[in-house]
Amino acid sequence: MRVWANLIPSDQVRARMLPYLAALAVSIAIIAFDFFLPLGVAAGVPYVGLVLIGIWLPSRHHVFILAVIGSVLTIAGYLMSPSGGIYWVVLTNRGLALSVIWVTAILIYLRKGAEEELVTAHQELEKLVNLRSVQLQESENRFHHFIQHAPDAVYVLDVEGNILSANNQACVETGYTQNELLKLSIRDITLNLSAGREKHIDRLRKEGHSTNYRTHRRKDGSTFEVEVRASYSEFGDQKNVITLVRNISERNRANETIRKLSSAVEQNPSMVIITDKDGTIEYVNPKFSELSGYDSQEAIGKKPSLLQSGVTPRETYTEMWATILAGREWRSEVLDKRKDGATFWVSASINAIKNEAGEITHFVSMEEDISERKRAEFEMQEAKEHAEIANRVKTDFLANMSHELRTPLNAIIGYSETLNHEIFGALANEKQKEYVETIYASGNHLLELINDILDVSAIEAGKLELHDTTIQLDKLSNAVMPLVQKRAEYDGVELINEIDHDAPVIRGDELRIKQILVNLLSNAVKFTRLGGTVSLAVDRTDDGCVDIIIRDTGIGMDATDIAKAMEKFGQAERGDLMQSGEGTGLGLPLTKGLIEAHGGKLHIQSKPDKGTIVSVSFPQQRVLN
Repeated sequence: MRVWANLIPSDQVRARMLPYLAALAVSIAIIAFDFFLPLGVAAGVPYVGLVLIGIWLPSRHHVFILAVIGSVLTIAGYLMSPSGGIYWVVLTNRGLALSVIWVTAILIYLRKGAEEELVTAHQELEKLVNLRSVQLQESENRFHHFIQHAPDAVYVLDVEGNILSANNQACVETGYTQNELLKLSIRDITLNLSAGREKHIDRLRKEGHSTNYRTHRRKDGSTFEVEVRASYSEFGDQKNVITLVRNISERNRANETIRKLSSAVEQNPSMVIITDKDGTIEYVNPKFSELSGYDSQEAIGKKPSLLQSGVTPRETYTEMWATILAGREWRSEVLDKRKDGATFWVSASINAIKNEAGEITHFVSMEEDISERKRAEFEMQEAKEHAEIANRVKTDFLANMSHELRTPLNAIIGYSETLNHEIFGALANEKQKEYVETIYASGNHLLELINDILDVSAIEAGKLELHDTTIQLDKLSNAVMPLVQKRAEYDGVELINEIDHDAPVIRGDELRIKQILVNLLSNAVKFTRLGGTVSLAVDRTDDGCVDIIIRDTGIGMDATDIAKAMEKFGQAERGDLMQSGEGTGLGLPLTKGLIEAHGGKLHIQSKPDKGTIVSVSFPQQRVLN
């Protein structure tokens, strides 16, 4: 039973088989009918009905199959039917039947072809409509996505200005949600919106679009500048205004910055020259015309070489191009030439301007007129040369005069010392002895002054010669202290030597360093009151230098006194301890010069009535251990 059930055709198959079964049944009926009729009867015409069944067949080609079958049956009926009728009438009858069969078949074929084409066209149309619908939906989705994610705010308004739609950026710019915006009018977010909405709509309808600049207000009350581009849209009964609103606050600020920069360039006191990457001038500021004599039209399109004086070496410009093409700043002082041929000095600075890709597109040159400064430098150089000549003349003069002065001074000092010691007999009275002592002291003072002057002159002229030896500071201190001990005892000042045998060893001119220490210790004793102390110590610094330190409990100095004491022939006022005519006024300047000749430094720390600390710092290069 199950096998027989599988052999039973489905409803769909039965429906497709039905036309064929009908054609078979009709064919059998007609042929049977034809076989029983005599030839004189027009039995071929019914075969047209067989062909008509082709209307219901699925393919139009099956119609010709039915026509062939009908033709075959018509001829078979002619051959197999009982005789009767006139021969030519029978043939005509059968011929007409065959004609009708094929004419019908052709008509049905053409009709079914037109139907199939119509169906095909309908299907293609449906496909096209579906495709267009999909494309339209995709285009609408893309448009909606573009509008929603546009960088500018987009509003759809009715002719009354009510907001019908707004994108995400509109919400970002205003601070409102979309639902809140849909309850507002464009007047609610626009300041100082002029009346006459109808006129504006009429103008939009005629022109199609408009551009305006407005001020919009956010939900929080803050405002921002916008550019509004409006377009009119009319579709059926719908009349809308589509507005594209761009926030131009940043652009306005940028424009203001550009305006300020432009003004700064235009009003810059220096020449500003902008060239392309090949060095052709594209812009010059008014200062350029003022200094060079060339107006902008004369300069633009030319090379900056029109300012070259011919004095600046060619190598300078070769170096300039190598520097700026490498993207580095080039600075130099060059001599330029004006349009009238006059020259002027400028301090030039050239920088490259690069695009976002890091490629050089332009060069900007700023040139400051330094002619006055150069003139002052030349005058200073001339003055310096004259001073050096005068100094050399002074040095030569002092060197010559020292010999001329020392000879009689040595005689005066020697003879006065002889008289004072009464080698050739006693002096007549105390008055004569006083005078001789005065002559001796004055001669020594004058000799000391001459020696100091010569030393200072030698230092200034750079002719001081140092004879470096190895110096043990403990032995040097032991040799120096007795030289000032007598004066210390006389003034009632305690002299303390804190330098022991572990003291550093340095390299220097021993005679000059001894001179430094004697000067500093003598000054310390001289300005320390009775019962005070003067100490000599040494210290190593963290950077490897060696400091010799002289401390006293004397009267001290303020900043003004220190500055005056460092001047040549300058002596600070020291109150009751200042003795008239004592000192040359060259002690500290000479000491400082001798220290600096060794590459060292002199430091003075002092306060009135608090004492003084003087340190002599020798550099690491002169420290041996």
